[in-house]
Amino acid sequence: MVLQNKSRLRNTLKKLNRIPSDRAEMAEAQAGAQEALDFLSMMAGAKPVMLLGRGYNDPVWIKGVLQVAADARLGRSGTPAPMPGRAPTCRTGT
Repeated sequence: MVLQNKSRLRNTLKKLNRIPSDRAEMAEAQAGAQEALDFLSMMAGAKPVMLLGRGYNDPVWIKGVLQVAADARLGRSGTPAPMPGRAPTCRTGT
């Protein structure tokens, strides 16, 4: 898979890593890392939707990720997955 904008993905990863969250335990650290990978996969077009707050349910993390998504002008939805060809969407699982 050829990535169109590696610098945008790299900068987004830096923003995600700066979000304060409770990652003291190994399981939480791994879940947070997986959430970040899911977000980047969505941005790269490998995933049409990222479900936020389903597995790693840290409110500070969720708020931070939604802000990163808003800054990147990604959609936020509580509706079913978008149709093919539409912009990626970051959805909360609550």
